[in-house]
Amino acid sequence: MTTAPQAPAVETRDPAVANPADANPAGATGAVGAPTPRTVVVLGEEDAALRHLVTRWALVHPDRDRDRLVAVHFDKTPAKLPPGVVTISVAGGGAILDGARRAGRAKRLLDALRSLPAGRSALEDADTLVVPDAIVDDARALADGRTVEAWSAFAAHLRADHLAALLTASAAGPSQGTGTAVLVADAVDALADTGGDPSGIAAAAARALSRLLRAGDTEAVASVADSVRALPQATRDGVGLDAMLRIAEISMGGPADPPADAAAAAACFAAAEQRTVEGDVSDVPMLVTAGLRLIFHGDLHSDGPHSPLIDDPVGQLAPWRQSAFAARLRPKPPAADANPAETADPAETTDPAQPAEPAQPSPRPRIVVLGGAFGAFYQPIVDLLREAGHHPTVITPDRLGVAFTRHNLTDAVVAAWLRRVDPQLFGGLPLDPGVASAIAALETAISGADVVFADWCDAEAAFASWLLPPHARLVVRVHRVDAVRAWHQLVNWPRVAALMFVSDHVKSVVERQLTDPGSPSPVPMTVLRNVIDVQRYQRPKTPGARRRIALVGWGRRVKDPIFALDVLADLAAEDDTWQLHLIGRDFAAATSPVLADYIRSFRERALDPAIRDNIRWVGFTGRLEEALDECGYALSTSNVEGWPVGVTEAAASGCIPVIRDWPQVAALGGAREIYRDHLEWVVTTPAEAAARIRAAADPDAWAAASAAARAAAGELCSVGSTREDYLAVILGPEPLPPPAG
Repeated sequence: MTTAPQAPAVETRDPAVANPADANPAGATGAVGAPTPRTVVVLGEEDAALRHLVTRWALVHPDRDRDRLVAVHFDKTPAKLPPGVVTISVAGGGAILDGARRAGRAKRLLDALRSLPAGRSALEDADTLVVPDAIVDDARALADGRTVEAWSAFAAHLRADHLAALLTASAAGPSQGTGTAVLVADAVDALADTGGDPSGIAAAAARALSRLLRAGDTEAVASVADSVRALPQATRDGVGLDAMLRIAEISMGGPADPPADAAAAAACFAAAEQRTVEGDVSDVPMLVTAGLRLIFHGDLHSDGPHSPLIDDPVGQLAPWRQSAFAARLRPKPPAADANPAETADPAETTDPAQPAEPAQPSPRPRIVVLGGAFGAFYQPIVDLLREAGHHPTVITPDRLGVAFTRHNLTDAVVAAWLRRVDPQLFGGLPLDPGVASAIAALETAISGADVVFADWCDAEAAFASWLLPPHARLVVRVHRVDAVRAWHQLVNWPRVAALMFVSDHVKSVVERQLTDPGSPSPVPMTVLRNVIDVQRYQRPKTPGARRRIALVGWGRRVKDPIFALDVLADLAAEDDTWQLHLIGRDFAAATSPVLADYIRSFRERALDPAIRDNIRWVGFTGRLEEALDECGYALSTSNVEGWPVGVTEAAASGCIPVIRDWPQVAALGGAREIYRDHLEWVVTTPAEAAARIRAAADPDAWAAASAAARAAAGELCSVGSTREDYLAVILGPEPLPPPAG
């Protein structure tokens, strides 16, 4: 046997192959990112198989100073091997005729290691010896305690390492949709060949799927459900895979599955706790995000006629509330024997030997208003404060950056939150630059504030509760959509002075999420209705108004405009003079199959020859009062509302309200509670709504009902929502000093 000239020859130029594994240089049979240097000697019988194996090795192990591979082969060195691979050539390969000849040929490679100087040197340096499957036992006799691996097993582990590295690179870069899904399916399939998961494929797959969910590519995630569910349950639970699949499936139109969803969410929080106990918290934000996003999935709670979070808040929240991980994050009460001097703010401590300084007059209170991510409803509050002589600073979302404009949790935001909650445990988590920028901007905006008013319980409110100056007052107002989002689980409630709601049923929704049944609320709560300038809408009607019906802000599934079309169809069947005015923007592009199906159904219904000529598409208008001048009735057909401003604005204009008993919150009072003094306004079906409209169709009846609606609008805005009530809650029961001058 001979060796090729200069064997072993080491290439020193940079590898020509693009390396997607830089972020995750896996060891072929070890954990991802294993730092221990190693030398692997591979005995290759066939050039093509050797080239494939060596190329994959080079992709997974880019650091040639740390990891070295020696390839022992027959005759001429195979073409197109990656640079940096040491080769030892053995002459006389011969033909492969049968199993015995194959074993004999492989043994010749093994003999070369013992007889050739280059072979002996390579064997002495080797950590692992990879040999054809037929000679594993012979190789173990030669290996002198070194690890010996069969070619097939080593190739399977190396494939798994490569796929794990590719998945990790995919999770760190731009979302690749279908390409990432294919990688996940291949990687999961590779696990079946390894008999375990030494490469960390399950975790890498979870990170990649989490990245797809963050990008909104739920279809790609759902496409790998069958492959992923073939993994053992314990493997899926350990990285939150079931929760991610359920998030995607619900987004694609699948129904809630309370037992399965609860188990999947609970597994996320159990895995997060286990990682925390073990000191490896890198994937904890991903796990917590997946669990909470499943519990608070918008398609389950925001738009439809029913919500598990409203129907059964205890059961829906049990996976989170009952988890050890959530328990470790809850604010701990001070110990009974704590020394107040040890816990007091240094600024509040005084030297008893020094006389107290006389109290100084307080300056004008600085009030900061956080506009919030769900819509600009803060202006009436700002106007009230200005009328009272204050000068609030308004912080709109664009001043903080896009990280705080998202309606749902993300891994990056949860990581930043965990760093705040427990810096000792989670301070080492990486901080996303965009989130860091938003936090810094928010902290700057509220520094020095005496009062912070957060209009929506969103990311701004949650982080404000952790960044609030020591003596500042934080007041949070909850409308409706934010009542069924996860953000209030991130709020530091001991720092919140008051929680304000627009209606009693919204208060009930949130209160049952913050406390166990029978437990006291963690924060004072109050209900104050929206402030509306009714004078703006008190204008005369145009001729023909009493045959026109307004539906304002209709272009969203939660508004259920199909209900309004059904009302119109009922009316038009008897009298073709009825018109429905659709005021506001049309549906935006569908972001889910559920929404796409609804939009398609709406358009098909609107094109029905029986009603299509009775619909007027008004579109968006900046002068709503003029659009309402033309209408004599106003519909509210939503599946759920908080306290709809549009209904009161329409009533103030003289439109007779016809309000659906919003099904999602009917059991909590809903519309019947808000309009308890005007129950004739509330209906449950399109037929009831049509009958309500017909009952006022007579000119005299319509005029009387219209005048009553105008008067009721003023009452609705004045009950529990006076200027003094708002100021008392925002500024506190002991008012801050009045503004100077």
